[in-house]
Amino acid sequence: MSLFFPLTLPCGAVIPNRIAKAAMEENMADDDHAPSAELLRLYQAWAEGEAGLIVTGNVMVDARAMTGPGGVVLEDDRHLDRFRAWAEAARSRGAQAWMQINHPGRQMPAGLDQETLAPSAIALDLGALSKQFAVPREMTEADIAEVERRFVTTAILAERAGFTGVQIRTVRRQLRGAGDDGRGARWAQPRT
Repeated sequence: MSLFFPLTLPCGAVIPNRIAKAAMEENMADDDHAPSAELLRLYQAWAEGEAGLIVTGNVMVDARAMTGPGGVVLEDDRHLDRFRAWAEAARSRGAQAWMQINHPGRQMPAGLDQETLAPSAIALDLGALSKQFAVPREMTEADIAEVERRFVTTAILAERAGFTGVQIRTVRRQLRGAGDDGRGARWAQPRT
């Protein structure tokens, strides 16, 4: 098997080769939390490297739940033209371009002064780094339904912008239930 042979996924999507640019958090949004000109140039450069799959950095589903000041947010179609330009840059050499969509849950830096929400009111345990994160407010069923709706909305908008897929980022300690809080049986498992 060669790195340069296409890979056909079970859904039928074809990745032109086995080289991928993994997701990372660039924090290069413009003042509207839309993709900046610098971010578009960066993805154009990555596309010119001819990776078969380019996964974006975090794109937040809610501007009230950020991981940093330069984060990209896609929650409505106000700046869809900038997202189209981003998808075009990433796909310009034939790559699949997948948008990583995210809600940070309990992993929101306290210094951003945002209300931290998670399925349970259990603080993030990162040892000495834990103090950088607030204890979250336990999400209500309505909060959880809203975050689910936001993921769906962002995925639909990503497709409209020209992205060929999405990667949903919710790790166990971040948004999914901790499993030891009495809610884990219902909320810690992936839902279909």
